[in-house]
Formats: sequence, structure tokens, C-alpha cells
Amino acid sequence: MAYEEQFLNALKSIFIGAKVEGDSGYINLMKIKANYFEKGVFPALMKDIDAACKPFEKGFREELFDKLHDFFSIISAKAEAFTQDLRKTEN
Repeated sequence: MAYEEQFLNALKSIFIGAKVEGDSGYINLMKIKANYFEKGVFPALMKDIDAACKPFEKGFREELFDKLHDFFSIISAKAEAFTQDLRKTEN
């Protein structure tokens, strides 16, 4: 399950980002977006992955999540680097 958790954490990093606090309209939108992904998209994605992996042996599922984690971790790292570069240019 470690690969599966790492994959989901990488997705959360990309699509949800850091937890936000506050009372502005933007913060409310970010909370709605986080709730949508956590309660809608991610469970549906896992259900689809479960169905797609059913015909294969257990090792396939673990390898799939390992590869997905690697892919999304790279994207997440690049997005973070891009964000940091933007912050530097703003200052």
C-alpha cells in the first residue's frame, strides 16, 4: 500500500496543494476544490483503478502505483520549482 499512498499524496500535492485557512472568497473556492478532489475525483479514480487491475495479479497493481507515483512526483517537483521561480520574479 505504500506506493498507493505515495501516489495519492503526489496527486494531492498537484491538485489540492497546501491546506488553506481564512475567510475570503478565494479561500472558500480553494476549500471547495479540495473537497471536490478528496470526496469526488480521488475515490472515483481509485474505483476505476481497482476495476482495471482486477484481471491482473497483485504485483501489477503495486508496480502501476510505483510508476504513477514516479510520474506525478516529477510533475509535482516541476510545478513547485515553477511556483518558486514565479515568487522570485514577483519580489
